Amino acid sequence: MAFANPSSGTLHLTGADFSASVINNAVMLYDRIFDVAKTMNSSGTEAVTGVPTRYQSTAPAAADHAGGNFLFIEVGGTALAATAHNWTTCLYRNQAGTDNQTLPAVTGNASAIVDRFDMPLNTWFCPLASGDTGVMDLAQMQCSALVATGAVNFVIGHPIGILAFPVINALLPFDWLTSRTQAPRIFNDAALALFEFPKPATTATTYNGMIYATSAAP
Repeated sequence: MAFANPSSGTLHLTGADFSASVINNAVMLYDRIFDVAKTMNSSGTEAVTGVPTRYQSTAPAAADHAGGNFLFIEVGGTALAATAHNWTTCLYRNQAGTDNQTLPAVTGNASAIVDRFDMPLNTWFCPLASGDTGVMDLAQMQCSALVATGAVNFVIGHPIGILAFPVINALLPFDWLTSRTQAPRIFNDAALALFEFPKPATTATTYNGMIYATSAAP
């Protein structure tokens, strides 16, 4: 979902009406601020070019502070070969603007299917170096093994809201005006997306609904 704000104001998330076909699942609405493909049939270091254009401030009080930016590794359009692998010596810039921070090693998933995390079970984000709270950009990726086939992306996102579904097939109202973090900011040109949190059942789930936002004075 791409957002363009035609007004001179700022766009804010106010609510959603959503349903899920499986009980007890939850999804995150996030701004997908950057992604880069990783060559899987390589164990060498691979430099990353390009940087995000949103959530790049080092000032904690700024609306676009990089704190909270998270990183995850996803399997793209091709499943991975049955090769054990880890993500090692991956470098990033943290929320304070410090370059070449080293990501703690992340265990990948041999034979991971399309559209799943290539990270340990029940994990949805990569751990950061001690004291870090966000990722501004990536500098380097590295896989410990040559994985003959498969497609993987490193993705930097920023959380916008969470939707949880304690009942099945019911249109649930979600309110970001009175009962959650009040009206989270949605930046111009945001690339909003949803991903499922680790869930209690592997059953494929269908989500349906609408997301509501409003423009406020800058």
